[in-house]
Amino acid sequence: MAPKTKEQNKQIREQTKAKIIQVALELFAHKGYGSTSISLIAKQAGISKGLLYNYFDGKEDLLVQIMLTMYENGHKLLEEFLASLSDPKDKLRAIINGSFQNVYSNVEYWKLGASLSFQEDAMAALQDILSEMITANIKIGKKLFTDLGYENAHVESLKFGALMDGVFFHYIRYPFDDYPLEAMKHSILKQYNLL
Repeated sequence: MAPKTKEQNKQIREQTKAKIIQVALELFAHKGYGSTSISLIAKQAGISKGLLYNYFDGKEDLLVQIMLTMYENGHKLLEEFLASLSDPKDKLRAIINGSFQNVYSNVEYWKLGASLSFQEDAMAALQDILSEMITANIKIGKKLFTDLGYENAHVESLKFGALMDGVFFHYIRYPFDDYPLEAMKHSILKQYNLL
């Protein structure tokens, strides 16, 4: 058997790292950050605990990497929406539609985010990332609502964020499978005269 090439080793490393992240994401979201051990993550990922430490410094580093990736992907998507459109109404419509699509596609991330918001140990580890994310989103929202002609664009941006977060929190915590997410999206679009 021939030795693996650098490219094959790189691919194996990336696949292993992605597997660790996916397993940790699911465990953190369902069992809670505090109740999930590095040993359990390694076991569920099918690797040794020592190998996991070749990829991450520990549980906190793993959590930070998951949330950082989530933030960076979301921010990149938001910037793409905003750069491709000139009309502020189109931008807000794209943000709403894109946000709902993101929740549909990444339910585990949203479950993790919701569960972490009630875990003080996890929130302490994420303070810097969350502060940066919130500040960036408020700045974008304030500019958007200024362009839309709102008198107090800062307050409207905060209200919009709270509305969207509230809908998504309800969706992932709703005890039934029939949460009316599409109807909620329609209602928000209607509220902002975007239909």
